[in-house]
Order: sequence, then structure tokens, then C-alpha cells
Amino acid sequence: MQNTQKLTIELVMRVDVRHTGGQSRIFGSTDAVSDIGRLMLKMAQGADNFLLGWNNTNVEQWAISFNSRDVWHIVIDTTQAADADRVTVYQNNVAVSTTVLSAIVQNNQLDLTTSQFLIAMNRPTPYERSFDGILFYAALYTTALSAEQRTQNYNILVNDDDAPPTAAGRPAVTSRPPVVARPRVGARPAAPSRPAVGEAHGGP
Repeated sequence: MQNTQKLTIELVMRVDVRHTGGQSRIFGSTDAVSDIGRLMLKMAQGADNFLLGWNNTNVEQWAISFNSRDVWHIVIDTTQAADADRVTVYQNNVAVSTTVLSAIVQNNQLDLTTSQFLIAMNRPTPYERSFDGILFYAALYTTALSAEQRTQNYNILVNDDDAPPTAAGRPAVTSRPPVVARPRVGARPAAPSRPAVGEAHGGP
């Protein structure tokens, strides 16, 4: 992801309560001392808003939806000419109204030089500002998903967050090559090759 200009955060989550003691981290990358995040979706401390952090700057905010399992896409494309077009947020595949707090500079690149942590649902200790809710699924793409890709993923994730989408270059499970047993020196002959792994869905 280093130096990318296009990126998509894809989440399935439900938020029950906003933590009032600080900015609750949900998903992204940060360093040990940053209060904002290199690439971080979080919740504001004093209002019922989501915040997007980019290169240690809060760049965008939008309203939190409570007690609802939603599919979220945060699509970032810093090559866009208009400030408002560099971040687009979709809730259940519908664009939501956002507020630009500090526009990402056109063609700006994600800088992860000092970022050492991938955070899910919390901030590095000792802060421990978890949000109350469930993060069912999370993915990052180093591309701005197209409308077609986003819709394909939404149609899968809205019903089954255990079934990974296949858009944007992610291979389907059925495309994995067969697993072949390797012989060991002085051991029994190798077992026959296993059949190709079929598609599997986790969870209930």
C-alpha cells in the first residue's frame, strides 16, 4: 500500500455505542504515537460521526449508523481533480453525504514509512479505546473499486460476510491449484495428489 493513490476500505460492521473517552479506532494503519492514523477509520470523540484519517490528518467525516449491520466502502482516489471526489463513502452500496475536513492534496500518496501497526477495533496500548459493536469483515484494496466491482462485492457481503468477494483481482477459492504431497527421504512413498480445494464458506 505504500505510496498508493487509490485505495478502498471494505467493511461489514455494526456499531452499537460510541466510546466517549476518545477516538475509537475501527480499522486501518497507524503508528505508535499518532492520534489520527496513516489510514484509519474511527469514530469522533465528541459527535456521532465516523472519521477518516489519511497521513495523520482527519480528512473526512460522516454520520454513524447505530445498531445496523451495514456494508461500507470508503473509496479513495487522490488523482481526482475535485477535492470532494477524492473520498467517496458508500453505505450498503448507496453514496452517503460526507463533510470534507481537510482535503487530501491532489495526487497525494499514502505514507506508511513510520506506520508499524494494523489496527482492528482498537488503538495500540495503553489507550485501548475500543468501540462497542461487531466488525464482521474487513478488507483493503490498493485500487479504487469501480461501481461494478463494488456492487458485486456488496451483493455477496450483504448476505454472507464469510464469503470473500472475487472482484478487483482477488481469486476465487476454486482457482487454487491442487495440493501435492511432497515425498520425504527414507519415508513412505508420497500420497496421491489431493483434489483441488473447492469453494468453502465459513461461519454458520
